[in-house]
Amino acid sequence: MAYGRCQNYNGGRYFAVWEAKTAFNAPLGRIGYSRTGNGVQTSFITPIYLDNVAGIQNKCCNPKIACQSSGVNNDSTNITAVVLVERWYSNKDNDIIGWCNKKAATTNNFWFTSVENTTGINAKQPEIKFSDFHSSFFVTYWDSTNRYLPLIMQNFNIPTPINWTSLVSHFNDNTSAGSLLQPFPVIEPNPSSNQYAFLWAREGSSANGVILFDATDNTVGITNNNLPKRLINTFPNPTMGVVNVELSGFKDKIQIQLTNSLGSLFYETNKHTITDNDIQTIDISTFPKGIYFIKVIQNEQTYINKIIKN
Repeated sequence: MAYGRCQNYNGGRYFAVWEAKTAFNAPLGRIGYSRTGNGVQTSFITPIYLDNVAGIQNKCCNPKIACQSSGVNNDSTNITAVVLVERWYSNKDNDIIGWCNKKAATTNNFWFTSVENTTGINAKQPEIKFSDFHSSFFVTYWDSTNRYLPLIMQNFNIPTPINWTSLVSHFNDNTSAGSLLQPFPVIEPNPSSNQYAFLWAREGSSANGVILFDATDNTVGITNNNLPKRLINTFPNPTMGVVNVELSGFKDKIQIQLTNSLGSLFYETNKHTITDNDIQTIDISTFPKGIYFIKVIQNEQTYINKIIKN
């Protein structure tokens, strides 16, 4: 079972997903869903099954849910909720699928989406969290074929179909074969800064496993940190006109984008080469007041920082 909470829509909501098994020892089950009514202190509504599509029923497990909680409505004047599950196949080529609802506070209008269905990638153990700072959903899962933990993201105004943005191909320590057998990854975004932490399990010798921790700017207990050491500093922030974007650790070609909290693109550069500690200047004096996100894209990885226009 997993639950999510949104506190900003008409008293807030609680959301819950779970496996409904036909027997105690059944390996898989139906994916049940419910939410509270008008406010977090109200009763849960009548549950529904999300896996009501042929070929999915009784083939899912490990449900996770995340809910938009950024204090603003999405482009459907509501809030977004995303449910992810692991879909099981007999040939051990599992994939990660899910359901999205952009009117989650008031309806059960979920629509199906696929997250990872590459042939040969046995994807398991999905994890999803919503970041208030980025107004985005962050997702990881266990690629048990390559023993990787990828990191992808999507803005809360989720398009149809979803095009997940890849942030890093793997953030886990993968120095020895067989060291990642049942990681059960966890993401924990910092709600007030451009940071997110990761936890996962790694097998040790003589059945002595260890829990590893990693973060974008801090590493504890890891000998091979795969997260790029690249930093974005924006100043002045807040700003009324010009914003300077200082880039540290970027030495190849980059592309810069500026989007608002709804995901609309306001500024974009062509790919160009920069030097280390380079400063890019963007004039946003004519843009509406609000929250914007600087995205620096390099080698199919995206780095994000938030700015405020007064």
